Amino acid sequence: MAIKDFIDKLKGLVRGAERPAAPAVPSPVATSQSKRATQPRPEKPTLISPEEQIAFTREDIERTLTAIKTGYALLAHSDPKEVERAHRIIGNHYTTTPKAYVIGQIKWRLALGDPSDDLEAAVKHYALMLQESKQYGVESNTYWAHLVAFVCVIVSGSIPTWVVQTLPELSEYADRKKRLTPWEVNLGYQFALARALHEGRLPEYWSRFHSDSAERTGLKRIRLSIITYEKLFTAAQQRNWDELVSAVEEADANFRKRGSGGASYSDVFGDGPYNSRSIDFIVAAILRTVQSEPGFPRARIKSPHQWKWGTRDLSPLAPTL
Repeated sequence: MAIKDFIDKLKGLVRGAERPAAPAVPSPVATSQSKRATQPRPEKPTLISPEEQIAFTREDIERTLTAIKTGYALLAHSDPKEVERAHRIIGNHYTTTPKAYVIGQIKWRLALGDPSDDLEAAVKHYALMLQESKQYGVESNTYWAHLVAFVCVIVSGSIPTWVVQTLPELSEYADRKKRLTPWEVNLGYQFALARALHEGRLPEYWSRFHSDSAERTGLKRIRLSIITYEKLFTAAQQRNWDELVSAVEEADANFRKRGSGGASYSDVFGDGPYNSRSIDFIVAAILRTVQSEPGFPRARIKSPHQWKWGTRDLSPLAPTL
């Protein structure tokens, strides 16, 4: 799939989301003092407990999987409207991957147990989605290909070929005359880093993420992430431990700043109030590639995003494509 088509598809996933009502606009004749007196202070969000979050997420996964079975059964219906409904139901299959990951990252970040089973489940759900999409002749949704790739590195040490094949091809970025859209910058650099972990080098078009994120409204924090992750990746490839430690500290500081944001998928990316329960899966994956190397400065790295568990064999999860 061409990257433009891929991005257009992803935009369609969120275009229909319900937006919150706009806040009331104060009277134009009100004074600044009266505004401060009458406007309510923003309430601090009430967080559910980690145990509740895990339980609710597990229930959500089960409900989704049950609904998907219904969806596949409806594909054989003679009523076109029911078939259309089936496709809408099946379209939620891709959401089980980030949900399983969320459970794992909560356990990881809060030391509630070994997250390996849950991270492996995230990969398993992705593989099942690909397998059943082919089996039933429906379109697969590979939005979370980058997350799955990073999780594979974290859990197993490498990215399986079948996962790499679901990452979009971005080589056209190198010669693109128009600058990349914010969507292409934000998603593109993550897809590119995932492929770089597989190939051992940043792609030739990587510089586009630098140039096309410069002096762009709304991309300041994303640009900072691009620069810091590049430092970390390069230091890891060169086994430059001093630079690695410095880059990890920068990345950790950047990640904590995400807690002040309110973007969608906050549970996955650490944006918003649940930041302290989230993991920077990019930092974790890059560190995982060198954690077993001689001289790795484990004692100097205080990051919570460092993998502490064993290695899993993910080869049995490969779908028959």
